Amino acid sequence: MRSSHFRIGLILLGVIGAILAGSGWAQKIAAPNGSFETGTAEAPDGWRLNAGTGGRSRDQAVDGAWSAYVDGTKDHTSYWLSEPLPLAPNACYVLRVDVFQEQRGGGPPVIGPRCSNYVLYDVEPGRWAPVRMYFQTPSAITEENVRLRLGHARMRRGRLFFDNVAVHRVEPVYRMVEGLILGDGEFVQGNVFESRMTWDVHKVNHGRALAGYKNTYFNHDAFLMGDGSELLMNHELAGRQFLRGSVFLAPAYREKGALIVEASTNGAVWEDVGRIADVRGQVIELPESMFPADNVFVRIRCEADEPAGRDFELNVMGLRGYYLRAEVDGPPVTATGKTHYVELLETAPELEVTVLELGDLIPHGENRVLLDLDLPGAAPAEVEAAARVTGPDGDTASFGRLVKIEPGSQVVAVPYELTQTGRHHMELTVSPGTLFRAGFDFDVSTFYEFGYGEQLPASSEEVGLWRTSSGWKVGAKTPVPQRHGDALVIRAARNEAEAAQLVLSPRPGLTGLAVECTDLEGPEGATIAAGAVDILEVRYVPVTIPTDASSVAAPWPDPLPPLSAPIAVTAGTNQAIWVRVKVPEAAKAGAYRGTIRISAERYEAAAPITVEVYDFALPERMTCETAFGLSQGAINNYHGLETEADQRQVWDLYMEAMSTNHLSPYDPVPMDPFTATWPEVRPGDDVDPAGLKVEFDWPAWDTAMERALTKYHFNTFRLHLEGMGRGKWPAEHERSLRGFGEDTPEYKALFTSYATQMEAHLRERGWLDEAFVYWFDEPTPYDYPFVMESNRRLDAVAPDLRRMLTIHVEEDLLGGVDLWCPLTSNYEYTRSKARLREGEAFWWYVCDIPKAPYVTHFIDHPGTELRVWLWQTWKYEISGVLIWTTNLWTSPPAYPDYPQNPYADPMSWRRPNLGRGVRLGYGNGAGRLLYPPLECADGRPGRPILEGPVSSQRLEMLREGIEDYEYFVILRDLLKDNGAALSAEQRAAYEALLAVPEEVTTSKTTYTTDPAPIEDHRHRLARAIERLHDMAEGGKR
Repeated sequence: MRSSHFRIGLILLGVIGAILAGSGWAQKIAAPNGSFETGTAEAPDGWRLNAGTGGRSRDQAVDGAWSAYVDGTKDHTSYWLSEPLPLAPNACYVLRVDVFQEQRGGGPPVIGPRCSNYVLYDVEPGRWAPVRMYFQTPSAITEENVRLRLGHARMRRGRLFFDNVAVHRVEPVYRMVEGLILGDGEFVQGNVFESRMTWDVHKVNHGRALAGYKNTYFNHDAFLMGDGSELLMNHELAGRQFLRGSVFLAPAYREKGALIVEASTNGAVWEDVGRIADVRGQVIELPESMFPADNVFVRIRCEADEPAGRDFELNVMGLRGYYLRAEVDGPPVTATGKTHYVELLETAPELEVTVLELGDLIPHGENRVLLDLDLPGAAPAEVEAAARVTGPDGDTASFGRLVKIEPGSQVVAVPYELTQTGRHHMELTVSPGTLFRAGFDFDVSTFYEFGYGEQLPASSEEVGLWRTSSGWKVGAKTPVPQRHGDALVIRAARNEAEAAQLVLSPRPGLTGLAVECTDLEGPEGATIAAGAVDILEVRYVPVTIPTDASSVAAPWPDPLPPLSAPIAVTAGTNQAIWVRVKVPEAAKAGAYRGTIRISAERYEAAAPITVEVYDFALPERMTCETAFGLSQGAINNYHGLETEADQRQVWDLYMEAMSTNHLSPYDPVPMDPFTATWPEVRPGDDVDPAGLKVEFDWPAWDTAMERALTKYHFNTFRLHLEGMGRGKWPAEHERSLRGFGEDTPEYKALFTSYATQMEAHLRERGWLDEAFVYWFDEPTPYDYPFVMESNRRLDAVAPDLRRMLTIHVEEDLLGGVDLWCPLTSNYEYTRSKARLREGEAFWWYVCDIPKAPYVTHFIDHPGTELRVWLWQTWKYEISGVLIWTTNLWTSPPAYPDYPQNPYADPMSWRRPNLGRGVRLGYGNGAGRLLYPPLECADGRPGRPILEGPVSSQRLEMLREGIEDYEYFVILRDLLKDNGAALSAEQRAAYEALLAVPEEVTTSKTTYTTDPAPIEDHRHRLARAIERLHDMAEGGKR
């Protein structure tokens, strides 16, 4: 039983290939001089440098004594180009190579054959990184498109090393679900089938539907198209017919030319169905006359006056997004695909073996390998089929079975078990001897971690009742832990909110589930009222398109609506309850105990809860600066708010939520702006520039901002300045005021009046430390002179206004930036130290990038990530964090007719420059830490919804991280004030606590996914703070 796509692809393209059972490609492709051990100092044998400088080096090496390197060139690409490799057409391969980048700057490292390159955005500088990339070769092989490239695309500085290059043939094996064969990016929901090329997720050009391509080059997440370029897709779903369908295409860029889209049911007779000649993309309905059909073929051709650029030149058009969405016949099912790439290592003519399916490859899943054993001749044979699994800790487990097989073909199942998450390797064998041997790597997402938490006393076989940390994302099928505990335990300082999870795992299902908490009784009759305990429902959102290769398609927990009405729990699934305690500022230190009461139809239980209050308080205003976007327009639209009174009421509720979580909005007072009255003057008027003055009206803004800073305790706000010009997105605009260009005396006089008064007013109000000017986003080297000129003009007239720029340190920008705010993946601690000594500051940010392995804010990533982000922030002497928005709930291109329901569709879809119905994802939950209330989740309420937002698990982790950061600050300040009274040994012990433990994070890409190390060190910080507080007050603790 083999994929019909594979067979049809061979027929269509005229390729004579081999299946996984054959020996035609049981080979390691010899990469020329892959360890670079031979050659001269200037060049390794078998490789040539296209441009720039490079050579062989003994300074860095992984395999042997030598590596190859290229230097940063600033203005052009530079790479080593191998001799042609003997690659087969329309076949899949894996390239493995070790990469070492000295430092970041400019363009990224790039690897891969010329037909398909992989951009290494996620290699952390200063360490060797083993990298692997999978790729499919084109339908026709030329010498040029099967040469390997190892280099960079306009890296500005430093040196880039490569070593241990190897290429192996692999075969894609797809998941079998409900009798269907589905690969990455494919799923069926009911009778809707979607086949999406996951170029943006996996950075692999292969997909189950890709039957071939020619005269085009794959560049990381898009095909670069030009005249004569062609992609061929073949969609099929075994045993089902397509009843109707549409295809979606989204260009990555367009300089010229057009994409011609054709459709067919047999791959021979084609019908034009669309033409794309812009960058907005299209959704193309396929002709009704095509259906019903067993297959849907789609051919995408490019017509232009020049071919595609092969050296990353974006000269014609690029295709970034493609999928088919279709209705299919048959019974409704829910199924999600997966692709694994299996390497054939050894075969024998005595037996033909085909790998049909690999199972779920997760703990407690449907884990079995299906092998088709085809025995030639007339005599039966006895063989052992086995799977050998090596886990991330190096331990190996073997699973096998002896079977007697008859001549001909028969399917053998080999069950196996998995007990860990992380990187695994599986080797498949059939013996005696070595009749067959194959292997592949696979990753088990931390989403499938289990064993954490503890059962509570009321837990039973019928309804498991257990507790766990707030840092775990409890899956719907996560098993009940084996360990036992006494109570739900929360530890927090005064004026701090902290949470834990109570999990119900019912066998028969529950209806009418309600949860409430009693008052908590503490030392000497003290109490924490039940009103300080929030009971929230942990809701699941259906992730069907993973954010990146580290994630999985599954229901993921994230929204936390209040559990204000009884709910139902499906049999055999988990329901987590978020229990959050806000400790009053006046609470006595010590242990507080109470009971969480759980009731449902025919079910009652009680869970003890203990809250340990530390003997110190967190301040109202946090030290770590925050800057988070929040769209009032989206709030008004979703809540159905039309009157100013309603808009103000709900905005205040959102400000309460932002304040509770220590997030400062870019603009906390959008309904009370200051106003500037400009002189009535236009170009051509006869006027003395010295007399041009701007008049400000401050009172409404002052009153509202005073409230924002004192009531809500925000610690930053974004200051809008006119006359600075505008950033590159969506377009760069030159500096001007009232029609006067930047070189006119009128512009200079107006800008001076405007900026100096702004600075003076902020100084008078005491708000200079909170304000920051953020007017240009993510400049490229092309933009540096423009940015520097505007920032110099501002510095000349208002030097105390903080100039923030979303970029890491660049020499060409020195002197023009007070506050550097790079993307987290671009931040380099060693390069920032000099700027810190000069008094400059650093924030950093995440958005739709980076992806794994960096800390992110995506739904389908480990629960610890946003909390770890703040520990990394402290570790690297960074003083603030930024995310561009917190309520990206819909995208007009993706949802042109009605708003998106973020509970039903967790993907954040791109918004600018896309056509109607076009969907390109940022990532699940990108820019969405808040949810609208459930009553207006679809953005179409029948009345104004005067409620605040719904929190998320990610937002809670971010808040806890900000509070953790404050623990470090408090301990640091106590040591500064009281350290002289300590012995050298005592002081050293306390100072050691200020270092982030390696168990929490060692680098930007290595960090814990288990919350325990975070919570353990936080507890040690708290105890140290208590001791130093007591010492400062003359106690003897």
